[in-house]
Amino acid sequence: MIEKLKKNLRTILKIISFTKIVPKTLKLIYSFDKKGIIILSFLNLLKSTLPILSAFIFGMMINTLYLKNFDKIISIIILYVTIKVLADLITVISTHISRKIQSFLDYKLVKKTMEKCSKLSLMDFENSKVQDMLQHIQSQISYRPYQMFNNIISILTSIVTLTTSLYVFIKFFKYASFILIVPFIISTICYLLLCDEEFELEEKRCPRSRSLWYIEYLLTKDINFKEIRLFGLSKYLLDKYNRNKKIIVSENIKVSKKRSILTAIFDFINNIMSFIMLIIIVLSMCSNVLTVALAISLIRTLSIFYSSCRGFGDSIYGIYQNSLYMKKLFNFLELKEDQDLKDNKLKLPSINTLEVKNLKFSYDGKNLVLDNINFKIKKGERVALFGVNGSGKSTLIKLILSYYNVENNMILFNDKCINTLDKKSLYKRISVLFQDFIKYELSLRENIGFGNIDNIENNVKLNNTKNTVGINFIKNLDQQLGLWFDEGTQLSGGQWQKIAIARALFNDADIYILDEPSSALDKINENKLINYFIDFTKDKIGLFISHKISNAMKADKIIFIDHGKIVNIGSHEFLLKNCSLYKKIYNLEFGKNMEE
Repeated sequence: MIEKLKKNLRTILKIISFTKIVPKTLKLIYSFDKKGIIILSFLNLLKSTLPILSAFIFGMMINTLYLKNFDKIISIIILYVTIKVLADLITVISTHISRKIQSFLDYKLVKKTMEKCSKLSLMDFENSKVQDMLQHIQSQISYRPYQMFNNIISILTSIVTLTTSLYVFIKFFKYASFILIVPFIISTICYLLLCDEEFELEEKRCPRSRSLWYIEYLLTKDINFKEIRLFGLSKYLLDKYNRNKKIIVSENIKVSKKRSILTAIFDFINNIMSFIMLIIIVLSMCSNVLTVALAISLIRTLSIFYSSCRGFGDSIYGIYQNSLYMKKLFNFLELKEDQDLKDNKLKLPSINTLEVKNLKFSYDGKNLVLDNINFKIKKGERVALFGVNGSGKSTLIKLILSYYNVENNMILFNDKCINTLDKKSLYKRISVLFQDFIKYELSLRENIGFGNIDNIENNVKLNNTKNTVGINFIKNLDQQLGLWFDEGTQLSGGQWQKIAIARALFNDADIYILDEPSSALDKINENKLINYFIDFTKDKIGLFISHKISNAMKADKIIFIDHGKIVNIGSHEFLLKNCSLYKKIYNLEFGKNMEE
């Protein structure tokens, strides 16, 4: 019994700790619409006092009717109707302001979330916990914060109404008022304990909820349609979805049942207490302690009190329920930002050399993905980073782009440590075609122009780049690409890749990096691209990743990497003579006799 009491006490303390979310939420929302919040708060507080005032004016009206004083009756009726009109007017204005706040809140929070994403590091985006947090935030950002705000306003309104009601009852029935207070306090605590149970359940089933979200994504996005239809996966995925969803629905029903039982119990208790208070009011009226007007006013106030009790309970329940979401939102907004994006470091006007020295890297702190990598590339050199899939090539590019942090002096540009350089200025000097490039469902102008956003309106430069890469399948720069939007044009994988190549080459950079640039191109266009890249970067640093020797052999120098280590560095001819593994891959690729 003692242990159970201790557990409940710990739960209540934990619940109380969540009240810290309330001022943070109000501060956040207040920063978006100060004027609207102040007006809405004032109107709701004013509205919360009107029901009690209306109840006593109604009592006066009944008393005046009993006395048959016509002039006074008209005055009281006008006052009663005026308060009713005022309450209705406040409701209309409050509703309008609430909708305005909700619209602003949705817009500003989505914007704030996207701004935060733009300041995070790749390490954050490749962190499953951060992704879970972000997915949860995005799925409910349109209504959860507003619900929380609404709950806060409602609870403040209920507190004013409850306080006013209790003050009235304590004034007339000093000790009998405990009949109202005690059940209210007990019911609030019980509701909070149930809220905690729901809260823990929500946390525990996060992995299952993420699984449901992913299956919805698989079944509702066009990018997944072809494979799912071809392999007949719809039934399997739907069955998996149904199994998990049924568990969640079953859990929700159990909690809802508990909540309904609890509500029924306290409604019954409140009805008993209300009956007792009504008896006390009637007896007081019969013994001439109260007038008929006061008795009627108190009866109406009693009804208002219990209505506010229900509203208070619902609001507390809502605040606690929504605090889980708001806590995640605040945790996400408070994530440490990528400090290197701030303009407070050394800026390079140009890049003449790229050097990697004794580079070691591990994602998990245990298993090395790259081990003791050393090489130097000078301006005018075209270098192929060659290796089989999974050898660490793409990871190396991530580190060169400072997407992950490395120790000082492991990566240097112009003999300057990458950790001392300003990232924004560094990125202006580097252009990359990633293997998993984005297919922007936007115009052709934007798809190419994003490579150098400052020149996105330079039609001459855009058309020159477009023609150089061989984008002859779309004439109009403002043509919409893809099928997500109206009048879009569907493209093949090779066409999308040509556009991505144009985007990479559109920038006036010092280093050009192509990550498996020919994966979706035919042999003829692949050969053209590599030859063009070699020619294009003759006065630049050209680095391209490939697992094909037929492409790598065209470079001035090949860095052969395998299982995170450099096997050898040199020209194609040098590696054929001095690297047996390279020669073996060469023979396999070109169908040479292994014994030759």
